[in-house]
Amino acid sequence: MLVNHDVPIVGFLTIGLPTTQRPQVGMDYLRRTLESLVTKTDEDEKTRTVIVILIADLDPEYRFKVIDHITDIYQKHLNTGFIQVRVPPTPLNSDRIPH
Repeated sequence: MLVNHDVPIVGFLTIGLPTTQRPQVGMDYLRRTLESLVTKTDEDEKTRTVIVILIADLDPEYRFKVIDHITDIYQKHLNTGFIQVRVPPTPLNSDRIPH
């Protein structure tokens, strides 16, 4: 699943940020990393850069929580394609994979 599927994925530089639940720090590491990338990338660079966030956790509740957080704060960047969010399909046998 691609959250902002209408925006073309084109860029000179692609930065991949995989994320999964981290009980000790929550989403703080993702929040800090995204904020740093967004604030330290100038507007011209943003047109040539794509940040791809891969929500790799199998927990649907966590996936929606991350999507909501990113959408609430970075909607503008989702609309321009500077930030992309990818969510792989949940395997049919996900109950056999350790969480």
